[in-house]
Amino acid sequence: MGAYVTSFTAIAFGFLEYIENKFAFLGLSIVLRLLESVGQSAQYTGVLTLITENFYENVGKAFSINELLLALSMAIGPVFGGGLVKVGGFLLPFEVAACIKSIFII
Repeated sequence: MGAYVTSFTAIAFGFLEYIENKFAFLGLSIVLRLLESVGQSAQYTGVLTLITENFYENVGKAFSINELLLALSMAIGPVFGGGLVKVGGFLLPFEVAACIKSIFII
């Protein structure tokens, strides 16, 4: 469920550029960020549960690899997203993120 919420908010964030009223923009940005954090929390809880169930013999190693990949994505993501903004505009990074998340839902 959390992956669906984060995919929806990723797409919705891209369309915020079309809102001209600054108060509506700010309000929707906050609401979308709150929804994204709830979805991300649900998704991460599920991931940690799956790691614990499937790698119970090496839980520490599995958690370490998970945290390493999370840190790498936090470091590489902004560079990749900035390149996508230059190539396709503000909406493209959010569309790509939503597509990637949707693929991993399946």
